[in-house]
Amino acid sequence: MNYSFNIKSNTLILKLYDLDLNLNDIIKNIPFKFDYFILDLLEFNRISDIIMENFIKFGNITVSKESFFAISKLSFNEKFPVIPSVKEAFDLIELEEIQKKL
Repeated sequence: MNYSFNIKSNTLILKLYDLDLNLNDIIKNIPFKFDYFILDLLEFNRISDIIMENFIKFGNITVSKESFFAISKLSFNEKFPVIPSVKEAFDLIELEEIQKKL
């Protein structure tokens, strides 16, 4: 399989091992409802701006804009909201949940 997924609480963590996958097909086959989406791209040493832009657009359509996180060790320009770890993504999710309660 060219990807793996895990559900933690209301968060989908999708780890890709191939950049040429159709994310729509993958998401359709996830049998769980989720509010947050973490796309783990840590396996890759190179990702083109076009591919990254498509991932970001897909993520923001799949869940609300503040609920999508792309994880990568690569640095991109400001238009790609990439963070370095799954732990940091969960920290941001926790902050978002706190803000919703206020």
